Amino acid sequence: MKKLYLVISLLFFSFDFQAKDPKTIILNSSLLRAADNAGIFHGPMIDILQSRIDFVNLVQGEKQWNGVIMKVNIADTDNTLTIYCRRPEIICGATFVVITPDHELANKIITPTHKNTVQEYMNSKAFITNKMQSHQTNLYQRQMNSDTHGVFTGSYAINPFTQEKLPIYISDYAIECFDIRHSKARLCVPAHNSKDLEFARIHKLPIKLVVDVQKHLSGKKDNLGPVVAAPLLDKDGNLTEAYLGEYSACVIVNSNTLDNASLKDAAAHVLDYLEENNCGTAHSELLQYNYNNQLYSIKDLAKIETALFKNATDNAQVLELKKDLKIALNYAQADFLEIGEKFLINVKNTKTLMIALIEESCAQRENNNCYLLRWSQLKGEFNEKEIFRRDITSIRDFTLFCKDLVNFLGDLAHSCPKALENIKKQNQ
Repeated sequence: MKKLYLVISLLFFSFDFQAKDPKTIILNSSLLRAADNAGIFHGPMIDILQSRIDFVNLVQGEKQWNGVIMKVNIADTDNTLTIYCRRPEIICGATFVVITPDHELANKIITPTHKNTVQEYMNSKAFITNKMQSHQTNLYQRQMNSDTHGVFTGSYAINPFTQEKLPIYISDYAIECFDIRHSKARLCVPAHNSKDLEFARIHKLPIKLVVDVQKHLSGKKDNLGPVVAAPLLDKDGNLTEAYLGEYSACVIVNSNTLDNASLKDAAAHVLDYLEENNCGTAHSELLQYNYNNQLYSIKDLAKIETALFKNATDNAQVLELKKDLKIALNYAQADFLEIGEKFLINVKNTKTLMIALIEESCAQRENNNCYLLRWSQLKGEFNEKEIFRRDITSIRDFTLFCKDLVNFLGDLAHSCPKALENIKKQNQ
């Protein structure tokens, strides 16, 4: 994990989505002060600081995914899948592979006994292969109809690190995610990814925890790093939600030769193995979005959107360009949710306090009509993806929401001096 003093130094980074924000807000909540003094925010603050920087970089077009690109053999064939893996350290937790219905190998790897089942599924996704529709319309419809349906092809992929056989499914459940966008294939690690966990539960696939907190130091201070939470388990020892911990106190478990290694050391070991065996290489890529055959940041797309919607003409070409922006927006929403998932879990776990803090931050900033405030006040359980699809309908809405969220996260960090002091001490 990166040295957190670098995070501290970037914490109050001046950003410009539309205009610079010079304000420094200290929240006066007595509950926040008590939580900070009690050390409750020592662990979550790591996620809060990193999320804040990541949201800024996402909009600016400077957020980078780092991982590996692997060549994954398909058992009993000469075919291989190209798969991007953002977290090589958790490769031993992979229990299945998903490819999209339009993957070039989709029809080649279906075994005879599964042909009818797969064909029924493909027919239900008829728009995928409808040659009368444009690529943009096709892709947009798939994004808007993404669900957890999927079918087993009968074939297995060979995990290049463990040599385990992983069942290959065809599904569009994660079409917005970066790895699927990259290669139309996904190495699925359900214990450590919420989308994969939902799919695994529905299709009764194995869920293998491979990251844990060293010595299970849940809620206790130690000399290994800031306090962090252990995976949440039910009375039968099953995960209640995906464990997303990437902290310095986390170690690899249930992974044979990687056991007890730090996340950083495990990732390096896996990369070395893949490179030595000519089945994988390191890969870094900026999160930018294709529009009219060029890559743009979200900030630049917002400017393009403004100009495009000022155009009173709604001919076929303009409508197609607007559809392109919708596709980019769906991708940006998915990237936002993946970047911010640990923060969102922290919010859910302290929802009453977070709502009060957001209300105070917005009030002090005289920003009581912002979507961030309405979004935080939603009642009951809700699906963030569905809410974003419903409410955030333009690139401009998205950038304004990110700006308001970044402002709030800065206010929250400013108001937790004990947590910031603890992080600095841990990294001196």
